[in-house]
Amino acid sequence: MRKLILVSPLLLCIVCFCPRSCFAQSDEGSIPATAISSLPEVGPAQPDFPPAQRQAAYSGADNSGLSRLGIGIQISTLGPGAELAYEVTRRLNVRGGFNYFSYTTNFTNDGVTYDGGLKLESGEASVDVFLWRSLHLSPGVLYSPNGSLLNATLSVPAGQSFTLSGTTYTSNGLAGTGALKFNRVAPSVLFGIGNLVPRGRHHFSMKFEVGGAFRGSPAVALNFTGIVCNQTDTICQNAATSPQFQSSVAAQQAKFDSDISYFKFYPIVSVGFGFKL
Repeated sequence: MRKLILVSPLLLCIVCFCPRSCFAQSDEGSIPATAISSLPEVGPAQPDFPPAQRQAAYSGADNSGLSRLGIGIQISTLGPGAELAYEVTRRLNVRGGFNYFSYTTNFTNDGVTYDGGLKLESGEASVDVFLWRSLHLSPGVLYSPNGSLLNATLSVPAGQSFTLSGTTYTSNGLAGTGALKFNRVAPSVLFGIGNLVPRGRHHFSMKFEVGGAFRGSPAVALNFTGIVCNQTDTICQNAATSPQFQSSVAAQQAKFDSDISYFKFYPIVSVGFGFKL
């Protein structure tokens, strides 16, 4: 007991003043004391993101720092064209573009030869409202610079008979022009799927749209110059000033207008491809 009392102060001094290396184990699998002292201190746990922010980061919904501009090409019943779109908000784009197509042909109707050209030339602007993902409704405006869809030159060789609105005439060298006209500015609406400025980090896109433009009642304009003869009494007159002939021209225009009256709503179907810059 005395020995234990005498040795205890000595053991206490050793524990208090001996460095930690004194107690480090020398086994191969043990962790050195110096390595333990160099371990970084563990701070307080970092706060987690709210579920909505985690979902946005995962899905790419946050477009911060990403481009809001997209370009594309399309083919439609307005002709081939190009488009440019800008993302205003997550559910709203503004879009503009132009279309152009030209085609020439000729045909004969009731003895009158029409040598014409179909010219589709238009500019368009719309707002894309996204209802669900890339499903969108797009009200807009269609603009045609000249308002004409079809322009033609008319001709009837001398000595040939032709008919206008049921009345038969004989040409003594007759020529003229014809045009199919619409309102230059027309409201439009499209419904489709696809986004020219895809959300997230995607760059390529594809779209499909259907709809139409309310271009107003189409109007056919016919103008003749030259000499025309009435087959009944063989009286020849200037086509531009003959009351009977001009009456037949007006009746023929009204017939054409009635035949294409359904065209006041111009159908639009388009397929396009885009790239976000």
